[in-house]
Amino acid sequence: MSRTTELTLAKASPIGDDIRDAHIHITAELPDKLNSDEWIHLCEEQAIALEEALIECLPGGVYDHLAVRMLDRKASHYRIRHHQAVTPA
Repeated sequence: MSRTTELTLAKASPIGDDIRDAHIHITAELPDKLNSDEWIHLCEEQAIALEEALIECLPGGVYDHLAVRMLDRKASHYRIRHHQAVTPA
């Protein structure tokens, strides 16, 4: 059974040029047997393409809130404890 997530979002209001519609299809399979350099290149290439589509189409507030949510989700991976509990000897 295939699951699909479909979203309809408001696009930015045009200031000057019209804002194009964006249709993002996340359906391609990952290539097999990528080495680490190829994997990094693929991730970077796709991240750039996705970010460029979003910045060009989303209202600024939506883009900003998305960036905050994405950073918040990943921030737990980078939390550093500023003090350590001392265990009695």
